[in-house]
Amino acid sequence: MLIKNMKSKSSLNLGIELLRFIMCFWVILYHCFDTKNKRIKEIIINKRFHVPTFMFISFYFFYNSLNSRNINKIKAKLIRLSVPYIIWPTIIWIFNNILYLIFQSNRYNRRLTLIELIYQLTFGIKIYGVVWFNNIVLLFIIFFTLISLLFKTKFLLIFQIISILIYAFDYSKYRRYFIKTYTWIFLGRVLGMFPISVTGLCISSLYIISKLKIDKKRNKAILICFLNIFFLFKYDIFIINKGYAYRSIIFNIAAINFFILFTLIPFENIKNKLIIFFIRTLTNYTGGIYYVHMIVKRNLNQQIN
Repeated sequence: MLIKNMKSKSSLNLGIELLRFIMCFWVILYHCFDTKNKRIKEIIINKRFHVPTFMFISFYFFYNSLNSRNINKIKAKLIRLSVPYIIWPTIIWIFNNILYLIFQSNRYNRRLTLIELIYQLTFGIKIYGVVWFNNIVLLFIIFFTLISLLFKTKFLLIFQIISILIYAFDYSKYRRYFIKTYTWIFLGRVLGMFPISVTGLCISSLYIISKLKIDKKRNKAILICFLNIFFLFKYDIFIINKGYAYRSIIFNIAAINFFILFTLIPFENIKNKLIIFFIRTLTNYTGGIYYVHMIVKRNLNQQIN
């Protein structure tokens, strides 16, 4: 019965579910994996295509709710994202302070203040930085919804203009005035993720994926995306050497190609129920694995040291 239910789950393309799992695993490698192999290090550490791809996926599937002004669906998405965003840092804040009071050792070397928790819940960084992604998505959902309600037919155009201005700023001489503090890192991430989320909305609105599947261009599109991704791994183009992560158009290009590639690969031809069950079981746990992996890493590091 469970396998049958997994098989019947059709809200997401199987390829996209697999892509989510791969990107989550890549994030964990980025945070936890250490190697002296320069080529592997270059791919895992410097080619950070994972988070932009997650952002693209989030807003590709958000477009229908946004365009239809389905407030109930939008509220449900906000609640679904808010729960882990609030709970995980709060749990860490509580347990850290309890353990500090009990042991007062170097392992729990200080008490976290209420101001730090408020800062965490405002900007998504300070106590538990891995939830910054939720913070950005929540902000974008609220912002996009408000603009779409105000400008019912022109909201995508407004988002596109803002995205162009962001990239114009990123590749200008003025970006050097950014200062690396917590607040500026937050703003840098907002500016970096905004054009990627807008691209997800735009491609969803154009139904490009559906057209490629219906027309006999699927194989060509798969080949082109594969070659584009290989090129992005092989060569550094459009790279901004100084600044914040994801502040480069290369991340937007990579997210588009990864998404289209995994959407068009004919995973629907897989008839083996166990394979489908395995893939979807893995993807059901990607969120939980993502939220706890930094806690596991810190504990392992403390035990080793």
